[in-house]
This record gives sequence, C-alpha cells and structure tokens, in this order.
Amino acid sequence: MRFTFLLLVLLVSSFEVHARLRDYVNMERFTSRNLGTWSAGDGDRTWSQIHCVASSNYNDIYSDPPPVVSPPAIHEAYQFQIFDQAPTAGHHFYLDDDNTNMGNARLSASFAHRDIKVGTSFETLTDGVYDSHSHTGQFRNCSNGDNSEVRMTILETELENARAGRYRGRFRAEAIGGSSGTRVHGRNLVMILNVAEIVRVSALDNILLGQWSGSGDLSSDETFCVYSNNDSAGYSISLSSPNESGGVFRLTNGTSTEFVDYQIEYADSVGGVGVPVSTSALSGTGSNIQADCGSADNARLSVTVTESDLGLATPDSYSDTVTILVAPL
Repeated sequence: MRFTFLLLVLLVSSFEVHARLRDYVNMERFTSRNLGTWSAGDGDRTWSQIHCVASSNYNDIYSDPPPVVSPPAIHEAYQFQIFDQAPTAGHHFYLDDDNTNMGNARLSASFAHRDIKVGTSFETLTDGVYDSHSHTGQFRNCSNGDNSEVRMTILETELENARAGRYRGRFRAEAIGGSSGTRVHGRNLVMILNVAEIVRVSALDNILLGQWSGSGDLSSDETFCVYSNNDSAGYSISLSSPNESGGVFRLTNGTSTEFVDYQIEYADSVGGVGVPVSTSALSGTGSNIQADCGSADNARLSVTVTESDLGLATPDSYSDTVTILVAPL
C-alpha cells in the first residue's frame, strides 16, 4: 500500500502596514474677507481670524487622546508666515488691484500671529518670513479645536492719507511642519477694503484785522490746506455766519447791536486770484497726496473791511465766526 504525505509548511512572520502614515500639514478654516468701507474718524482698520493649522505624522482624523497606533500619533510642530503675492516687499493693499501703485495709492498693512492653545502673545510677521518660534499643530480636521489666530491692522494715519477707491491685497498664508519639519501647506488670502472720499482742512488760523486808524481799508489774508482724496482732488467749499444777512457777511460788537459789513474772497491756491464769497458754494482743487498737503498751503481767504463801512461804525470791538464747510467734488 502506498501512502502519500503532503507536507504543508506555514511560515509566519510579523509585519506592520502603515498605509495611512504621512507627513501631514494643512491649514483649515482660513478664508478671504471683505473689510467694508473705511471713512474718516473710523480709526485703525483691523481684522482677525481664528483658524486651525494641522501638523502631525498621520493623515487621519484623530482626537486627543489619539488611538493606540504604531508609531504613536503625534502633534508635530509648525511655523507660520504670510507673504504678499505682489513683487514689492511688505504687506500692501493696492488701489484698483494694481500692484504697481505706490505712494498714497498703496496701503501698508501689518500681520501678526499667535498660538491660541498656548496663549502666546501676537508676533508681528515679516513679509515672506516664518515666525521666530514653533507652535503645536493639530491632527487632520482639527477635531480638538482651533489653535491659531491671525490679525491684520491698517493704521488710521495710513488710511487718512490714502486716495479714495477700492483696494485689494493678495496674500498667501503658509505653515511649514509635519514630521519632517519641511512639509508646506498654504491658502490664498484676498482682502478688499474701500476708502471713502474724505476732505480735511488744516493750518487754518483766526484772521486778525487789527485796529482801524481812521482811514483806508482793513484787510488780511489767511492761507491753509485743503485735502481731498479723490482722483481730481476736487472739492466744494461754502462759508456761513450767524451774522450774515442777504448774502452779506457782517462783523458785530459784543451785544450784537451794531454791525459792520465785510467782504471775503477765496482762492484755491496761495497766489491765485480770489473769487468773492457769498452763501453759494464754490469749487476748488486741493491736494490728494497728503492729508496735511505736505505742510504747503494751497488755499487762501482774504477778508476786507472798506474804509466807507468802517467810517459808519460806532467805535467798538467787532468780530464774526465763519463756518467753512468742505465736501468732496
């Protein structure tokens, strides 16, 4: 009798599969923003966003404590930066989305970053440079909550000198980390801000006519700055007084029982020809470069009291308060 034996040999060895193991970085819940319209008196324009930066050694959605896996799931360190996608250095918003604009057609902004899990202070970010210290990332999908905050600021002084119109900033936020420390993930950040038309009068002082000697006219000029941030620097100007009557400006004594007529002329340049002022608005062209006109006056008021009107006045002290209203044009 013949017997056949079949020998089965089972070789057993242990091995582990880590198909999901990955050097992982991701920036989540980070979105663009319309910052609305800034108007004079609004102060600094600020914006902040709390979001999540994931940095770990697994491309899995874990919560703390993570499941038992091998190797252990780890929150990896990351660093953060925001760079301007325009070619010039610094973080900027550009009028009409034209990144060749300079001067007051470009707004300078500052960005800062902090770790809200640890509670660190904001660190100002330099364009295209990662912040100076590491932070702890989350697992994928950030199941343990947000861990990062970005803040943007445009100073009021910057906005006051800006041309009116629509500004756009194009930035990119990036995190570098993961188990290798070199994996990068980023998101584009587009920010829009409208700057309203504004006007400003500065360097305007009281006009002192002095004492009348008994003959001749009394007159005096006052030069000042008119700033209008629209493209043409155009503005309208009107003058009013509680003592005005029928379009004629009048000085009055302290008891408002005596009046002396006077004339005002206005010129939209220091050396220009003045135009008689009544209650109707006049138009002018100012400066749209700097809110203080670069410390160079560009408008003039000329006040004259004629000899004939002075000769009719009762001896006394006379004054008037004139309100100047300037609006964009």
